[in-house]
Amino acid sequence: MTIPIGILVVDDAGRIQNSNKTRQEIWGGNAPTTEIDEHSGYDGWWPDTGIPLKPEEWPVQRAIRKGETTVGLMVDIKRPDSTLATVIITTVPVKGEDGKVLGAVTTMQDYTEHLRAEREIVEAKEKLELYLDVLSHDVNNLNLAIRGNLELYRARAGASLQGGAYLDNAERMLNEVSNLVEVIHKLQILEKGKADHHLVALGQLLEEAVTFGRQTPGRNVVIDTDIMAGLVVEANELLRDVFSNLIHNAIKYTPDPVHVAVRAERTLFNGRDTCRVVVEDNGCGIPDDMKSRIFNRFERGSPSTTGRGLGLHLVKSIVEGFGGSVWVEDRIAGDRNMGARFVVNLPAAR
Repeated sequence: MTIPIGILVVDDAGRIQNSNKTRQEIWGGNAPTTEIDEHSGYDGWWPDTGIPLKPEEWPVQRAIRKGETTVGLMVDIKRPDSTLATVIITTVPVKGEDGKVLGAVTTMQDYTEHLRAEREIVEAKEKLELYLDVLSHDVNNLNLAIRGNLELYRARAGASLQGGAYLDNAERMLNEVSNLVEVIHKLQILEKGKADHHLVALGQLLEEAVTFGRQTPGRNVVIDTDIMAGLVVEANELLRDVFSNLIHNAIKYTPDPVHVAVRAERTLFNGRDTCRVVVEDNGCGIPDDMKSRIFNRFERGSPSTTGRGLGLHLVKSIVEGFGGSVWVEDRIAGDRNMGARFVVNLPAAR
């Protein structure tokens, strides 16, 4: 069995003492087999600049001339048959007891196909992001046009409007589509790692999310808060979506009257100074077999509810992006029917 790594052994003058078949194959079957004292016939370039390697810059030369070790050097090469390849070279000098360089051992791995696959993945990802951007832009424009027409129709029909509930449903569906586009956009931001982190006053952010939750139309909602002053974390505006989503879910999945409690404190978690936020409700709770899956993409806490199961996946992605963790447990330990408790831990900034 032939190993997929080329091996070359030279003496202190650069004369080849041994090499294997893979090295020959990497060089297109025509690699020199006698000496490489000046690297004549070897064409190589630095991948990042395209500048040709000077003879003394090849790892073997650096090893036998200066006793230098080279690990994982990537080089673009031109084979004698004019085909191109990318290789990774590692070279170590062989020294005697007196420290004198006696020769060198080099390994070479053909990285061409791997690099090509990486580039194809990057290109495919860039195309996908472009398609998503275009789709999001066009969908938002269509939504605006449809919403404008619905509002115009409602205004002109006035009190004589029949089937107003159908228009309400249409507007709700438009809101769902807009929310979905926004979630996709935020997932893109997380994936790219573009969002900058800065100091965030956790208390102020939580109060904003609570105020928004208290204003939920058509619901009997009470939200109690117990938020320690001075809590600061390193995050950004995406953190608001975490708590808005958790409060929204608590209201959505709980029949009236809804009672939500939001608490925040500073604590030690796994030996780290941590800001802990708890959001709990008096709803029907979450089945035990769902607790470990509810943050997965396209999972929903209740099969009877509408939605795409992206909300809690987004929550988990955001929290972990800030170095934190999130989980769900029973509000009353051992009785899942008494409501759910979501726990978010974030590293304290100061």
